[in-house]
Parts: sequence; structure tokens; C-alpha cells
Amino acid sequence: MPKKWYTKACEDCGTTLRIHEDWDSPPKLCKSCSARAKSFLPLETEHYTAANATTKSGPAELKRSPTAIEVFFSYSHIDEKLRNELDKHLTTLRRSDMIRIWNDREIGPGTEFQCEIAQHLETAELILLLISANFLSSEYCYSKEMNRAMQRQEHGEARVIPIILRPVDWHDTPFGKLIALPQDGKPVTTWTKRDLAFLDVVKGIRKAVEQLCEDRTNV
Repeated sequence: MPKKWYTKACEDCGTTLRIHEDWDSPPKLCKSCSARAKSFLPLETEHYTAANATTKSGPAELKRSPTAIEVFFSYSHIDEKLRNELDKHLTTLRRSDMIRIWNDREIGPGTEFQCEIAQHLETAELILLLISANFLSSEYCYSKEMNRAMQRQEHGEARVIPIILRPVDWHDTPFGKLIALPQDGKPVTTWTKRDLAFLDVVKGIRKAVEQLCEDRTNV
């Protein structure tokens, strides 16, 4: 019988992949997510910071409010709609210059992923892990971004907040020891009124931001 093609979803973004039966090692990621993962160098061997990151035009310059807390979203692209909803609910904090949000969708064409992602992961003061089964099954989100975020949390360099988007077994993970949002770690998608879930999340984020700002003044 002739060999057949079949389809499966990219483990990170959900894009449909076309797989042939003859392939010994079928890809788990689409080309875009694979390039993104390969471009991220282990931070244990080389740390990229705002001081040594470069672009084609020279050293990267971060445009930032002098007081805003930099916030980094770590999430699976499958959960992008929920991330967008959370981003909308953070509008007041952003407009008041309390926070400055960054996520990987801000990376422009032709930009080097390793500099952009690593730079923002290293400079963020608040790292939000958007937790779901999609996040936990993503090698990039879990092994790269989450592990580095927890290292920075343990060294007192950043605050990490897990935000539970969907029901999933997360309590035995490295971030399972942290207080999660919404309250009591009740997943956002299980709330009868989702806006109330995001409001609870934003209240927790605001409290963390205020604490970080206070810590700055006490240094």
C-alpha cells in the first residue's frame, strides 16, 4: 500500500503540520516555533542583557518609562486569545505608566529572536506565566522561559506570578509553590463571568506592582 500523509498540531502554536509515514522523527513544532526554540541559547552559558544585546543598527536601546515595571508574558500561542483579554484588562495599569508589557508578538520581521526574548526575560521585573495544558506541554515555554523565570525569582531578581488560565495539574511544578492568580488558583475559564476572573487577576498584579515600586524606593 502507498505511504500516507497525515496531520497533527504544532505542540506550541497549534498550527497544522503535514506528516508522512516514512519520516522517522516527525516534527513536533512548526517551522516558526522550531526556529524560535532553536534561537534561544541556554542562559546558563551566556546571559544576554540590555548591555550586550545588539541589533543590525548597533546596541539595542530600550524605550521605557523611568518608573514603569517591565512585565513579560510567558504563554503558549494556543492561549493567545486569553492573553489578549488579560492585556485589555491591564489597560489602566499601562496607561498610568505603572507597567510596560512585552510579549513575543512584538518581535519584528528580521529581528534575532535570541536577543529579543532573552533580553526581555532578563530585564523584566514581573514575569507572568499563563498556565494551561498548552503551556505545560510546550517545551519552549516550560524548559526555556519558565525555568529561567524561576531562577530569577529564586535570586530575587524578578517576581513570578502563575496565572491559571485553564484547569491543569500544576501544583507539583517548580512554580507550584508560588501564590497563583486568580484567587485560590481557580482557572480563569471556569469562572461563570470571565471578566470577574480577569479583574481578580489584575487586582493581584496591581498589588505586586505596587510592592515592586515600593521595593525600588527602599533600595
